[in-house]
Amino acid sequence: MESKFRELKNHLQGDVLLQEADRILYSTDASIYQQLPLAIVKPRNRDDCLKVLEFAQAHKIALIPRAGGTSLAGQVVGEAIIVDVSRYMTNIIAVDEAQHTAVVEPGVIIESLNNRVKPLGLKFAPDPSTLNRCTISGVMGNNAWGAHAPVYGSTRDHVLEVEVALLNGEIIQAQALDTNAFNEKLSVGGKEGEIYRCLHSILTQHQTVIADRFPKKQELICNAGYALHELAAMAPFEPLGPAFNLASLLCGSEGTLGLVTKAKVKLMPLPKHSIVIGAHYQDIDEALQSVAIALKHQAVAVELLDDYLLKLTKQNPEQARNRFWISGDPNAVLLIELYGDTKNELVDQAQQLIDELKSANLSDTFSLIEGSGVQQVWSMRRAALGLLMGIPGNRKAASFIEDSAVPVKHLPQFVRQVRSLMEQYATQCVYYGSVSMGLIHLRPLLDLHHASDRKTMSSLADEVAQLLKRYNGTMSAKHGDGIVRSPYLETFFGKTVLQDAQDIKHCFDPDNLLNPYKIVHPGPVDQHLRYQTTELSNSVTGFDWGPGGLMAAAEQCNGAAACRKLAGTGTMCPSYMATREEQHSTRGRANTFRQALQADQGFNLHTLALLKESLKFCLSCKACRSECPANVDMAKLKAEYLFQTHKLNGLSQRTKALSQLETLSRMGSLFPTISNSVARLSLTKHVIGFTPKRHLPSLASLRFSQWFATHTPHPDTGTAGNVTVLNDVFSEYYDETLGRCAVELLERWGFSVRLSPNFASLRLSISLGLLDQARIRLIKVLEWMRQQPQENSYIIGLEPSELLTYKDEAMALLTRSEDRDSLQALQPRMVLFDEFVSEHKSMLTDKILFKDQATDIAVHIHCHQKSLSNSDRCLDALQLIPQVNIQTIPSGCCGMAGFFGYEKQNYALSASIAELVLLPYIRNLPATTQIVATGASCRQQIYDFLKVKAFHPAQLLHQQLAD
Repeated sequence: MESKFRELKNHLQGDVLLQEADRILYSTDASIYQQLPLAIVKPRNRDDCLKVLEFAQAHKIALIPRAGGTSLAGQVVGEAIIVDVSRYMTNIIAVDEAQHTAVVEPGVIIESLNNRVKPLGLKFAPDPSTLNRCTISGVMGNNAWGAHAPVYGSTRDHVLEVEVALLNGEIIQAQALDTNAFNEKLSVGGKEGEIYRCLHSILTQHQTVIADRFPKKQELICNAGYALHELAAMAPFEPLGPAFNLASLLCGSEGTLGLVTKAKVKLMPLPKHSIVIGAHYQDIDEALQSVAIALKHQAVAVELLDDYLLKLTKQNPEQARNRFWISGDPNAVLLIELYGDTKNELVDQAQQLIDELKSANLSDTFSLIEGSGVQQVWSMRRAALGLLMGIPGNRKAASFIEDSAVPVKHLPQFVRQVRSLMEQYATQCVYYGSVSMGLIHLRPLLDLHHASDRKTMSSLADEVAQLLKRYNGTMSAKHGDGIVRSPYLETFFGKTVLQDAQDIKHCFDPDNLLNPYKIVHPGPVDQHLRYQTTELSNSVTGFDWGPGGLMAAAEQCNGAAACRKLAGTGTMCPSYMATREEQHSTRGRANTFRQALQADQGFNLHTLALLKESLKFCLSCKACRSECPANVDMAKLKAEYLFQTHKLNGLSQRTKALSQLETLSRMGSLFPTISNSVARLSLTKHVIGFTPKRHLPSLASLRFSQWFATHTPHPDTGTAGNVTVLNDVFSEYYDETLGRCAVELLERWGFSVRLSPNFASLRLSISLGLLDQARIRLIKVLEWMRQQPQENSYIIGLEPSELLTYKDEAMALLTRSEDRDSLQALQPRMVLFDEFVSEHKSMLTDKILFKDQATDIAVHIHCHQKSLSNSDRCLDALQLIPQVNIQTIPSGCCGMAGFFGYEKQNYALSASIAELVLLPYIRNLPATTQIVATGASCRQQIYDFLKVKAFHPAQLLHQQLAD
């Protein structure tokens, strides 16, 4: 078979991937399922799609269309050829401003389309929580919808035309047809005519039973089965209905009928003004009773978050910042959004709604959110799924009844019965979702590694299905059927409608090759679960991984793909932003990590070989540590992988050399001129594996500690207190002016400064996977710190990656309780220079005079600082400068990442990452704008490519001192 796939590769312009590592990447989606595919195809165009279909037909091999891979029901999991349209088929072909339409290829990301049409005052309205990475064909496949469905409906309502390739190679255009045009289709030849005749027969015979079995469209959206209820409501079957459009059937068909190659979609005007009410509740029942009232007041969105989710937002750095509107610790909140033409109109409308909720004694605590805060609120809501999957340990909020919906009038009673059911099974459950549409995401906390909890899953699904049927609800309101809910279609629809679905599938796909076992002819729900029992003791790992160990950390990724971001929308994941390849996303790496460990029951040469390819372009930027809602920490996982590699293979000479950076720097600093000349030689760079295109940092003629020992403190020193400056390797040997600037500023502000020894770099040891070495280095620091007078209340770091390591991975290195206690006591006192300045800004303002002149500053924040600290502190510190105009560069990672950008094999990628946002942004700035970059690597990257000197905040503040 492999030879046949290689033959296919010769006939395609796109990619065909056959390696185990590539197939692992596509073996799961955001569901509970996992199955290794046969091959991955990334078509470049429609011709490639046709050739893949022809190949599948000729060899009777199953084929699964896939885009963002964010499906929650297992829609894109299977032993088949995965056709990934998200890599190349991403063109926005045309935008018609007058007609409010766009023509797009299937791999276009919703947010990309919205960014394109936003200047026109338009948007593609369906807004699932994954809109920054899901694609047009993906939202069509699942008929996705989002929080604003009350006003915009589902994807089906916004797809005008679809070009679809059928399994037999035929291309058909699905579009609106009046009755005459529809009747003409009944007599055409080929597969197209056969399809229309099949649908005509089904809808003519069974229109009544279809209408009876499907939920009423005006009460809720139903994505179960094929959309026969939509077709039955169209002309000619419903004379006053809309024109018949086959596109409505394709939406929600989960790739089981054909391969979408192009679509024409409707665009909607952007709302003029919006406001969100954050209503707080003591109980979910009160929140659910409020939904109907909110809808009566024309709410365009009503979303529920329960107390479990609200508590999780406190533990995620990014979402903790988005909690600004929450008062106290409510047991539930509703996010109620209103649209209006004027701000005053909205405020009045919101107040009327609040007054009615108060008079009904449902809530008395409300927050009004406007402006930029609205986006923060929705960011927190959209992070819900990832937050749930980031729960430590093996018990997760399982996805199998999360798509349940009933008419809004029945929602309170339905949830009461579900809560009673959960009590019977002694199972905690999370409740959230788009309650405006009667949808409630039910997420029972189960450990699906164990047979007992799998049995509970099956029993709960059966009982919830019966409850839903009793309330005329649906089990598949939003996320579709996939593997997990297809077996329940007969329960809801009966044999006649199920047979209709099977007939439609057979008409389109007689050999059952297009995404088989989804919707019709399903397999068992509990087969191919991604969870396997593999445990690794913390005694064999370099880090202490806490509850569940390393496997639980690897399993935190739920597959929702928040890491598949566009450049300029965050920092995670820089290598993916540059390559757009799944293997370079955090999700891809986490999938590889998890499955490799499962297959090999731990680390061996095979495991390490799989991980090497996946992790080689991980920059250890730490962005996933905060931007991933599940808190996947790929930098830490990579360090563990390197540690295990060293255990099996020993240390390379290069790793040994790099690990001794302090020793080499100290020796070189004895003769800095000669050392710098040697470092500039191409031979030197070649020996250590660095590219000759890079300029290695030059050793300073004077070490920081030497200057500090001989400098004369400022007369005001000691009047404000005592601090310790952490002397990192870069400040000590390569840029003592940075340390000098920081010390002189602190002393002018009245602080007595103590300088720490130049400790060997903890960050370097961890990045190289030398975790035993890192542990020894950390303990030496702790021993020194314990001996220092406690009046040195702050330990101030200049390099973000160095200081923040003590607040991040350091604790997981320690095995002795006394060392953990020491570090825990130390952490609150450890701050970055700009954090310290921001915290003491009020007392510093009048102590130093700065130049009173207009100053333009553009700031790039180090990745670790963005992830583990608060970037706003840096901007706040720079506000000490009078008449300062500060802009934040919307860059992610600079691409240097310590040694990463110096290495030969990484140079091109490092440059590509820098060119995403950072370098173009600086090029477009006026020459008079001062550039601030908080990390040494960032400053080096900017200088290497632009020959522009960037400054640390301490350097710029010092530069702005009045004479």
